[in-house]
Amino acid sequence: MNSIQRDKLWPSVAESEKAFEWFFPGVPGPKGSWDVMPNGKFVNNSTTGKAFDKAVRKELRCLNVPIMDGALYVKMVAVMPVPDTYKRGKNSRWGEPHTVPCDADKIMRLMGDAMTGVIYNDDAQIAMNALYKRYQLDEDEQTGVHVKIWRL
Repeated sequence: MNSIQRDKLWPSVAESEKAFEWFFPGVPGPKGSWDVMPNGKFVNNSTTGKAFDKAVRKELRCLNVPIMDGALYVKMVAVMPVPDTYKRGKNSRWGEPHTVPCDADKIMRLMGDAMTGVIYNDDAQIAMNALYKRYQLDEDEQTGVHVKIWRL
């Protein structure tokens, strides 16, 4: 693969030209999966993700941001709480990557769905995304999701 082909693999993004930047406090959780009950009905097995999704949509509507069009690059950092067992001593996890559930792709899906119809028309517009999931840097850092969106 020559350098011209390699350059076409990744679109150029002028990250200095941010289109939208926002922080939503809280602890993201998955929207859940659908379970089939013995009577054949489908039920969602999560309440935390639905509540988080609803809260995100409500706050975004209050921001009154114009809907973005075209292909988008979405970059997120999910700041997760450090469990009490990992706050002190040799097992301290402050600022380290978060490698336990909730999965990064589920957080991306949750946030992508929550921004649909509020920040952009359809999450299919997300042509490129990245999510880093980590523990809080210290006790003072607020948990939540940092979001930056650029047009491609």
